[in-house]
Amino acid sequence: MPPDFGRSLFLHAARMLDNKSHLAEDFVSDLFAKLWIAPPIWADVKVPAAYIMRMLTNSIISYFNEMRKNPLDNCIAELDPNRTDDASSDNSSCFGRISSVSQVMRVAATFNSRNKEIFRLKFIKGFEDKKIASTLNIELHAVKYSVRCIKKEFRKRA
Repeated sequence: MPPDFGRSLFLHAARMLDNKSHLAEDFVSDLFAKLWIAPPIWADVKVPAAYIMRMLTNSIISYFNEMRKNPLDNCIAELDPNRTDDASSDNSSCFGRISSVSQVMRVAATFNSRNKEIFRLKFIKGFEDKKIASTLNIELHAVKYSVRCIKKEFRKRA
């Protein structure tokens, strides 16, 4: 394997995760932990670099599939500016004092029609910003601005 293979893995993961370097780092370190714990899994592989890259890709795809099962719960974490990795194990909501989906929907009901639709597509259906822009036939920067406004509104009410 090339000496900078770890960096290649990190860059590949970051690209797949929309340049979220903290997540990419977690995926790569988890991958190395798996490889360290169970070397017989990949010891007989003819091209270990390709096998390891595929393991990383598959774990990220599994992560995205899990996110799509219940995107509201998974995307809520982005709304809390004070969130740490330790907070994810806590049962408290990432919305701060907003602790139930019904409260979230009450706040969302106050949005204008475009922000309601963007909220529905982003946080309930799990669409990426580019897909939202093409679905609603609006500019990407308008979607990103609306998402920031939505997050700001939740922070204000939490």
